[in-house]
Amino acid sequence: MKQSDLMTVARAELEKLPELKPPDWLMHVKTGLGKERRPDNIADFWYSRCASLLFALSHGASGVQALRNKYGSKQKHTRGGKFHHKKAGGKIIRTALQMLEKIGFVEKEKNGRVLTSKGQSFINKLKR
Repeated sequence: MKQSDLMTVARAELEKLPELKPPDWLMHVKTGLGKERRPDNIADFWYSRCASLLFALSHGASGVQALRNKYGSKQKHTRGGKFHHKKAGGKIIRTALQMLEKIGFVEKEKNGRVLTSKGQSFINKLKR
């Protein structure tokens, strides 16, 4: 199964979980410093980001700062300078990870957050 198809299936499965609804404040914030506006469809963005976080953590432990780098973007200077990498907003990632912890898919360890056996079985179920 292609990665994009897997993300679509994961997003659809995560939408069925009532504990993982998008926070109210999400409609008022940008996703990072390099973005000009907020995402158009908040619900799609939220569930896609949660699914992406699960797949990112399936490759090993990761902290919020490393994930901010991963989801960051380029920002161009106003007077035609070079592009520079800007980190993504940390609150969105942190809140998503905390909600995934409450569900039991992720747990916090000393070197970052890792998938639990429940989270790994969720991903394995999607791959079949």
